[in-house]
Amino acid sequence: MKGQVKQTTLCYLEQDEKYLMLFRNKKKEDASAGKWIAVGGKFEENESPEDCMKREVLEETGYMVSKYRYAGVVTFISDTWPSEMMHLFVCSEFSGTEKQCSEGELHWIEKEKISDFPMWEGDRIFLRLLIEEAPFFSLKLRYVGESLVECILNGKPIDKAESHEVYKHFKGGLYRVLHEALDSETGEPCVVYQALYGERKIWVRPKSMFFETIERNGKKIPRFEKQD
Repeated sequence: MKGQVKQTTLCYLEQDEKYLMLFRNKKKEDASAGKWIAVGGKFEENESPEDCMKREVLEETGYMVSKYRYAGVVTFISDTWPSEMMHLFVCSEFSGTEKQCSEGELHWIEKEKISDFPMWEGDRIFLRLLIEEAPFFSLKLRYVGESLVECILNGKPIDKAESHEVYKHFKGGLYRVLHEALDSETGEPCVVYQALYGERKIWVRPKSMFFETIERNGKKIPRFEKQD
């Protein structure tokens, strides 16, 4: 039916501060080929979000879900793919024996390192909300091709600096933007970012300085360059 929104589920199984992730590398035609996502799929007739989630987890992993949290709803708008409403779950208790998945390779990955892997830009946003155990949320993500051009959380636009993008410093280090903040004395906008190496320290820098262009060896380059 024209205009009908596809209904899907996505479930993050968690264990020992890790999530079970699926590297999509087996299906011939797959919008998420080469990317890491959690497990899930499309609703079948007469299924509720919970029904669909439990069935998909069992089919793709071999695990039976026993305790879970319904975390939020993500609405996807795209110029390439049909519109989709995805119901997000986090499963903390399950039983059974893990099996091979026909859609990709299953791996347990530390929560704080998952965003270092190739994935949809919008996934990094709701993944952070899940890790922070945010209250039930509604997130709208609009894509042009594979580029995220709009993100709205609970009816309010999210600044790009809130999407936890990765940037490379001109000296070579990689950093993930965590939040925007205001200097308590001056009110100046600042960027809060974390090193992705060593002790993974967290730093704060004025936003104007973070995004400025500097001159090195006679060439103008960005102080921090966004990574794909």
